[in-house]
Amino acid sequence: MTPKPIFDEELLYEFLSRVGAKSMHANVIWKQLLDHAGDFASLKGLPNFPERILPQLEHEFTYCSSKVKCLQQSRLDGTIKLLIELFDGKEIESVVINHTGEDMNNTVEQQGPRVDLRKTLCVSSQVGCKLGCTFCATGTMKLEANLSRGEIMEQLLLADDVLNCMRDIDAEETSPSCSTTDGDEPEASSNPDEIVLRRLHNNKKSSTGNKKFSHYCGRYISNVVFMGMGEPLENYDNVVAALKGLTSQQRFGLAQRNCTVSTVGIVPKMKQIFEDLPNIKLALSLHAPNQELRKVIVPVARKYPLPELMEALDDYSKRHATDGKRKGMVMVSYIMIDGVNDSPKHAKELVELLKNRQVLVNLIPFNSFDPYANNVSSSDVKPRQHPAEFYRPSEAEAIQSFLDTLTTNGIRAYERRPHGRDIAAACGQLAKIKKANDESVFEDLEDLLGGTSMMGPPSKTGNGGKLMITNGGTADKLVRHINRVVPLSREVVRKNEEVRRRRRRIKWTLTAGVCASFFGMIAIGYMMKSKRPGN
Repeated sequence: MTPKPIFDEELLYEFLSRVGAKSMHANVIWKQLLDHAGDFASLKGLPNFPERILPQLEHEFTYCSSKVKCLQQSRLDGTIKLLIELFDGKEIESVVINHTGEDMNNTVEQQGPRVDLRKTLCVSSQVGCKLGCTFCATGTMKLEANLSRGEIMEQLLLADDVLNCMRDIDAEETSPSCSTTDGDEPEASSNPDEIVLRRLHNNKKSSTGNKKFSHYCGRYISNVVFMGMGEPLENYDNVVAALKGLTSQQRFGLAQRNCTVSTVGIVPKMKQIFEDLPNIKLALSLHAPNQELRKVIVPVARKYPLPELMEALDDYSKRHATDGKRKGMVMVSYIMIDGVNDSPKHAKELVELLKNRQVLVNLIPFNSFDPYANNVSSSDVKPRQHPAEFYRPSEAEAIQSFLDTLTTNGIRAYERRPHGRDIAAACGQLAKIKKANDESVFEDLEDLLGGTSMMGPPSKTGNGGKLMITNGGTADKLVRHINRVVPLSREVVRKNEEVRRRRRRIKWTLTAGVCASFFGMIAIGYMMKSKRPGN
């Protein structure tokens, strides 16, 4: 692979050894390049750094071997999906998820100041996947390749560069309005996503022809989750090496507890990662309460049955039993598919399976996708029928009933709201499939604007039915805030209400205490005055 990714520790150490330089110089190289936007010239003049290796270093390595080929931002919640082209031309998708920590019932004005409070990057570990989970679009693809450790880390670098670029555009106030007038189709420059992409690609080039990146901030992305394309534990060595790089203080400096690895249950590798990276969080894609149903939804369950999986979970919990608030907590993901795994019977089975275990169940409404979009067969033979063709997300009432059954039986659980469903960036939708127009996801926004229609026709510029503001002004400002605020689950809203009630009780208790003290002091003063001689 030429040029090589500079953040690949193994490759850089091998290079330094080959040119007769000490391995400790790797830390200097990483820090300087991150602080100076990938400029190799910044390594000149450093004390005790061998400048003789610079020409060969810049020839063999690159600051980032991947590039953003396309990006889309959800007009509902601000989620950003990146289509990333690797050095060899293969493509993956990564997702930047916005979190605000706000109550979804707050007004726009209340939400606005804390928008973009926290961001999570969902990274891919493989190009495609061979496991074939029926709820997942990536499972409809063939496994093309494993990502190298450098390519995994570069997803964080590219996401940071995109967010930097968006911040600069906002600051310069050069982003054109999304509004259209008189029903005209927008010009190419009216698509905000295209503006960001053009800015990224038009950045100045270095003397070697490499794209110059913006300065790495490191303050945008606080969490990284391996929940993108591929099964992370099927690319074990590169994922572990990438996690060590992402959490290294000499490179990206993320906290280990802010990194989560999600797996469908590759039991031997689960046990191995407990040893290699004990502080990394674990998430298990369960999706069924019994072995027979799980074999249908997650075919790899035939190789790793539920009893083995539960044993591995127990092992993880024992290792972290004294680990502060976490105490061995494992996040269990459970896709809610209408009529498949969402009945009261399934809920009771899940209670029996998980009771007395340190788990947090994450209920995820199924996100639809075209299971035949990646079928490139040119023949007239119809592809084998895929179960996802008939999958639908569970009804809200079924999810709430399922959630209530879990919580009343002492199992922590919440419902995860979708992020980026309108751009095919939600859980289970990553497969380089461009989502068709779906007006249903815009109904809530339409109601908020008093029935104003906001869906524009697909344009020649590739805007493809994205949100178009037709009434401008206040509506444009309102939608801009609404688009960037991620609604929270009903469970979180309930907890927020309880916190507010508790705060009000404390406030009134303190007020009553202060008033009682004040009047008590007055009474004492009056009594002392009345006891004085002559009174």
